[in-house]
Amino acid sequence: MSNRVVGISLDGYEHIYENMFDSPLQEVTADTANHYEKLVSIIIPTRNRIIPVYDPEHSGRGGLIATLESILKNTINKDNIEVILRIDDDDKNTFDNLHLLSKYQDSFDLRILKGSRYRGYLHMYRFINEMAEIAKGEFIFSFNDDATIDTPGWDLFLEEHRGKIGIIGPEFKGNEHGNTENLFPILHSKVVEIQGYYALHEATDAHYDIWCRIARGLGYNLRITDDRIVTSHLPLGGEHVIDGLTSDPTGIANYIDKITEDVAKLIKQFIKE
Repeated sequence: MSNRVVGISLDGYEHIYENMFDSPLQEVTADTANHYEKLVSIIIPTRNRIIPVYDPEHSGRGGLIATLESILKNTINKDNIEVILRIDDDDKNTFDNLHLLSKYQDSFDLRILKGSRYRGYLHMYRFINEMAEIAKGEFIFSFNDDATIDTPGWDLFLEEHRGKIGIIGPEFKGNEHGNTENLFPILHSKVVEIQGYYALHEATDAHYDIWCRIARGLGYNLRITDDRIVTSHLPLGGEHVIDGLTSDPTGIANYIDKITEDVAKLIKQFIKE
């Protein structure tokens, strides 16, 4: 018997708290051949972390350079990816050291989006949405400036999932607490197109954990785990914090109705009559 989950009816809109399906979950697919300029857009909000890798106080710790180095080292088809950095317009540390990025700009498409800091972590979802809006990839990979991609040829594994609408979930290693399965979700661009956004709240991982559970309640598997793609996360600290305002993952509960509505809309879009 399937686990008790939050589900919804596709006829209208209502919550159903019960086991809805005992049969195998279905995947949602679409023909997306030649619809996108890139396989994947890796979007990274960054602040004041371009040089921690050179700082003796952070020996062995990463930073933006370590993140970009892992992408450079482990991506096979570099013409098939793009990296978008979102930098706060008051981030002097990063802007003063942009010359350190020339190596990566010469190797793959690297774009920089400059904008307001807003309210720091509390508005992380705004940074993510700004980058997602200009992304050219079939998939949008929300990543961190204190994380690395550890799998050589990871992009070849991702290539196998073209046309799968939902999340391709990489394995992640690090000191994260909790049971999230979507720390670094690789989201199909069709999801962003249909929902009209990538993120609703700063706790993107909690958002998509709920999103996946709702879809399972409807009998659809919108998360495909691919543990061949391995990432690591070793947090450096709260560079995005402003006025002491940190993220509150529990706040995503205020958006359950919206998430439920959007999952239903997505599935209905691709159900074959």
